Amino acid sequence: MNKVLSNFLVNKNILKTSRFAWITTNDRSICKSSALNGLVMQTPEERLCAYNRTQYLHRNDTLKSRRVFYRGKKKIDWSMGRPNKNEKPMFEPKADQHLENAVDDVYIISNYKQQEYTLEESLLQLKEYAEMDFTDENSLVQLRIDLGNLSTAVKKKKSKKPGAGMRFLATTEVPFPFNEPNKVAVFTDQEYVETIALEHGAHTTGSLLLIRKILNETVKCDAFICTDGYSRIISQHKELKEKLGFYLPGPGWGVVTEDDLIEKLQSLTVGIQFDNFTANGKECFVKVGRINQPVEEIAANVKHIVSQVEQEVRSKNKRLETNIINGISVNCQSEDIPILMESLSSETV
Repeated sequence: MNKVLSNFLVNKNILKTSRFAWITTNDRSICKSSALNGLVMQTPEERLCAYNRTQYLHRNDTLKSRRVFYRGKKKIDWSMGRPNKNEKPMFEPKADQHLENAVDDVYIISNYKQQEYTLEESLLQLKEYAEMDFTDENSLVQLRIDLGNLSTAVKKKKSKKPGAGMRFLATTEVPFPFNEPNKVAVFTDQEYVETIALEHGAHTTGSLLLIRKILNETVKCDAFICTDGYSRIISQHKELKEKLGFYLPGPGWGVVTEDDLIEKLQSLTVGIQFDNFTANGKECFVKVGRINQPVEEIAANVKHIVSQVEQEVRSKNKRLETNIINGISVNCQSEDIPILMESLSSETV
């Protein structure tokens, strides 16, 4: 056996032929001839496949019309032939032209400007929509505020972190309250701290069990705070960080000592909370009333919230030159109804 293999190693001309290849797997049948012991005879299809691999071709494309190659790390695939850069597209969409009023009964919504209403008109229309949708009378009316660019006029280096920018969370008392307390959760591993937090208005408290409830969406809260001794465990929990986002207590906001816990709970549970911790920080969702309240009361709450948001942003950044608010709208389990900003120019309550 060793003699036969040594003869083949010496005779290089035989090994160069493409009809034979060294055995690599146990699936193929080895030729029983003593002259070919240890080698496998390849079929014509296998020889063609081996050739195509060296040429980077698709299957049996020997004409090289579907060649695949690499330019650095970029893969170039001419599966449908070499692309022509100067070729004009078959269809060129028209430039975006937002028309004012639709003429036909059926039209594309994105081609027309969304109609805006005054504050009173939008609230009356919201009540009509709620009545047609058989919405519960105690349903909450939500205000959506589209914030502008909150960065300063001085040019700075762009941050690589997604959603980086000014963030704020505050509470305020509206002129016409509607009995909707803020739900605040407290992360702590001390039992006596849990009892104190529950006595002073906390919605729920706990440690690992509370984290599991939040991840399973059995507990939903408006704000989250954490004691100083438990902040390290919270900051290292990746799943909780993905779930809460900017609502996760951190060194900038939400981590308090045991002495300041009562004061922080009282400030968060009283009044209405407004923040821009959601999405990319350019939207603010606030509860402004209930659908069964009079239009005048909801309108007064809306004006008060808009003024408080502007004051909060100005207090954090006094060098802002652009408009803080680009637009506002209201909804109640239905589509948003945009409001004209000029209708808010009247005196705030």
